[in-house]
Amino acid sequence: MYKERWMRIVIYDCLVENPDSHSAYMTYTAKNVIRVLSHCDGYEYGYWGEDPETGKMAAITLWTSLEAIDAADPRLERFHQERERLGVSVVSANNFKLLSVSAGPHSWINDASDVSDRLRQEAETFSGAGPGNGRGPNGEAASGGLGRALPA
Repeated sequence: MYKERWMRIVIYDCLVENPDSHSAYMTYTAKNVIRVLSHCDGYEYGYWGEDPETGKMAAITLWTSLEAIDAADPRLERFHQERERLGVSVVSANNFKLLSVSAGPHSWINDASDVSDRLRQEAETFSGAGPGNGRGPNGEAASGGLGRALPA
C-alpha cells in the first residue's frame, strides 16, 4: 500500500545584490534549517537551490504528512524573523501531496487497469446501474452512453 508523502515548495526573493553574499546566506540557512528540521517528526529531507540570475531561491522539503509540515513551522520562527530582517521575502509557499507513480516495465498494465476500474465505477454511479451488472436500480437495461441499450 502507498504511504502518504507531502512536498513543500517555498520560493523566496532576495534583495541581496552581491552574489557571494546571496550564496553564503543560502548555504548558511539551508544547513541550519536542516539541523532544526531533522528533529521534527515527519521530516524526511530537503533540497535548497538558487537562481543566480534572478536572485530567487527555493526550498523543497519532503514530509510524511501535512500535519508534520504544520507542526514544524513554529520551530522555524527564528529563521522567518532573520529572513525578513535581511530582505528575503516569500514569493510562494505550497504543499503538495505526492502521487504514487511507478515506471517499471509492467506498470502501464496496472495503470490501465486502475483507470478502467475507476471509469467503470464512475459510469455505474452516473447511470445508476448496480456494480458490474449493467442494469439500472430497477433492473432495466442501462444506457451505453450513446443512446444504445446494453445487452441484458
